[in-house]
Amino acid sequence: MNNFSFKKKELQVSLNAFAFFLAWPFLDILGNSIYFYIFIIILLYTKSVTGKYIQNSKANKLFALFFFFGAISSITHPILVNNPSIYNVFKSIIQLGYWCLIGSYFSSWFNRINIFLFSKWIFIGFVLNTLFFFLIKFKINLFIINIDFIQSRNGFIFNTICFSGLIFYYLYKTRSVKSFLFTIPFLNFIILSTDGRAGAIILLLMSLLIIPMIISKYHGLIKFSIISASLFLIIVSSDISKFYTLAGRIVPYIQNIAPRFSDLLIGARPGGLALDKSWLIRQLMVDKGIEINKKHPVLGIGLNNFTKYSAELKTLPNYFGLFNEYHLGNITYYNKKSSHNSYLSILAELGYIGLILFLVIIIPTVFWVIKRIWNTKNKSELDLLLVSFIGMLIHIYVITAFTGANTWVLIGLTIGLKNQHFLNEKRMSNYKN
Repeated sequence: MNNFSFKKKELQVSLNAFAFFLAWPFLDILGNSIYFYIFIIILLYTKSVTGKYIQNSKANKLFALFFFFGAISSITHPILVNNPSIYNVFKSIIQLGYWCLIGSYFSSWFNRINIFLFSKWIFIGFVLNTLFFFLIKFKINLFIINIDFIQSRNGFIFNTICFSGLIFYYLYKTRSVKSFLFTIPFLNFIILSTDGRAGAIILLLMSLLIIPMIISKYHGLIKFSIISASLFLIIVSSDISKFYTLAGRIVPYIQNIAPRFSDLLIGARPGGLALDKSWLIRQLMVDKGIEINKKHPVLGIGLNNFTKYSAELKTLPNYFGLFNEYHLGNITYYNKKSSHNSYLSILAELGYIGLILFLVIIIPTVFWVIKRIWNTKNKSELDLLLVSFIGMLIHIYVITAFTGANTWVLIGLTIGLKNQHFLNEKRMSNYKN
């Protein structure tokens, strides 16, 4: 332990660097983001105690099972896809192990990480990422090094949702409440400016929770916000025209900023769901995922193989909005699309076993997070992290993102926060007794 104590400063520096490049992922080396190599360094720093901490956690045993069955699926199913190769199988297993190790590490080491410094470097990386996303776009390939400042809209939005809790936490700890509250509409404005749709809605819902959570005199509005949002969704789902009528009132204020999002709100072409290409492809990919699951229900078709699997896509003619591009050979075109849904991707690629294990990892934490948010007493600044966790779980329903390190960092941090909360409660109980 003395050797580890000597390295605490270097460990936090490595964690800060990991956070920075996670929030601003522009640098790749040999095809892997630089934060992959930084994480390996972090594991080496803590090698004398990392295994003990991971072994002592029940959650980490689930991460191990998820990796085990995912690896079996990847090894046994390459023959089902186009252009199978040993390299792709090996790479998929390494990736899966990497994600599971991230979740295990951050859940085990939560109370040994300086969350304030970690969030500071997330914030710095996010600010730079935002500036380059809107203002500077170019890439440079230098043999083994790739510098890429061209980030996809979905990637930028998802990163923002994942790390919004840490961003808000840092700003709240370093600025006044008024300054902190100013950043909430500003962050929503940034997401609207990307012309994203699902991400804009999710961040708006997150913001409605964050304000009453952080201001004590408004804690009572937490339950009101949750109940109102639930009732609104029920009413809207029963009659979509009511949603278009209500949403149409705010469209004039945001139409110039986010035209695609505005079109979606009023059901207009090309944003209306009935004719929206993006939405229809998502629906088609759901059909593909179900088709794959029916043929390979237990272990799926192997990690990263959704886009390589040639499904029949029998329902393609049902999607009239795709007919403009429907011609001979387009089945191949659509088969190369991602699943557009992380849960569906897990089901198709890792089967029922993989999906069940993933849900077993996150569902106990989801219940605890909902209970923690619902409770209006004993709020903590770190509870802001819980809102981004819920936002992330909602957003991965409409994009394929469980394969990103940011997803597993947030899962690990939230599980770690939950474990620390239970530990503190146990200590308080023992102290009273």
